[in-house]
Amino acid sequence: MNLSQEKTRLGQRASRQGRTDARVSPPGRGYNCRQYSSSEDCLSSPEFLDHIRKVMLVIDAAVTNVEDLSSLEEYLAGLGRKHRAVGVKLSSFSTVGEALLYMLEKCLGPAFTPAMRAAWRQLYGAVVRAMSRGWDGE
Repeated sequence: MNLSQEKTRLGQRASRQGRTDARVSPPGRGYNCRQYSSSEDCLSSPEFLDHIRKVMLVIDAAVTNVEDLSSLEEYLAGLGRKHRAVGVKLSSFSTVGEALLYMLEKCLGPAFTPAMRAAWRQLYGAVVRAMSRGWDGE
């Protein structure tokens, strides 16, 4: 399933659930961990797990288009604008990036070489820079 098909499917599911925006929850909704009694409750919530799947769809799109990331610029800038509109701090993206690298390291073990880490950091950095353009209104 490609990114466009997945976004359509997410939108249909969100409509059935009465949500108007499947990509980013409005303020006070979604997986803001402050609304949960523990970190474990937050990290296992359906909203958080749904968001992680969406993050991975963006990463998948970046990997798929690694030779032409500029083709994702408009989409990523728009995603940045949406995150800004719901109060996400730009600094949160570094936390997500570190979590991505940690997950890759744990899953791949010794196969996750320093060169591979650098390549993933570079790819994720390009995604964040594109999303940041939406923050800045460029």
